[in-house]
Amino acid sequence: MAAWLGLNGVLLIAAYLLGSTPTGYWVAYRVKNVDIRKHGSGSTGATNVLRVVGKKAALFVLLVDILKAVAAITVVRGTYESIGTLGAIAPVEVLQVWQPWMVTLAGLAALLGHAKSIWLMTGSARSPELTTGGKAVASSLGVLLALSWQIGLATIAIFALVLSISRIVSLSSMLSAILISVLMLGTHQPLPFCLFAIAATAYVLFRHRSNIDRLLSGTEPRLGQQVQPSD
Repeated sequence: MAAWLGLNGVLLIAAYLLGSTPTGYWVAYRVKNVDIRKHGSGSTGATNVLRVVGKKAALFVLLVDILKAVAAITVVRGTYESIGTLGAIAPVEVLQVWQPWMVTLAGLAALLGHAKSIWLMTGSARSPELTTGGKAVASSLGVLLALSWQIGLATIAIFALVLSISRIVSLSSMLSAILISVLMLGTHQPLPFCLFAIAATAYVLFRHRSNIDRLLSGTEPRLGQQVQPSD
């Protein structure tokens, strides 16, 4: 039992560290020698990178932020399947019950790492006011794709549709986040997946508080409006 609990702890730490990779911060610093957290919305996510750095950098950040969340889920799922095959550490029945819970917890750990990256709290990147990362939309999509690729693709389709009509990334992100909960509950996914969907929806909406204010005031930037880094 101790070995099994220890393994789960290691897996969650690994998921957090994968999620903590501050892709947007590193790319912006590398390409334009700026701290992305001091420009635009202050987020290290792909949307702010698009405004401050450019399209190619934003696309790279988007892909990596999705893939790091997928990797966190894949590591946990692969480990559980491996130890289940070997019959080690815990009975197969126990592993089957706990796998969806651990997969979900790993996804949440990756999202926590994205929003509160350990790499932004240490070393040269550290600043008392600048310890947050992105708004976890791309990483949430990565977790969703790893949990249910069908729902993930449906969410992408809705995001693209809303974006093509509104040209507002934040609005598309929030509506997509709401859809996640609707689809997870509507298709009767495992309980941990449904709880993740509800938590992810609430979290994305919470992280977009300032965007909601700008949407209501009509000042939210539309796609293509670039923010120039200040000196």
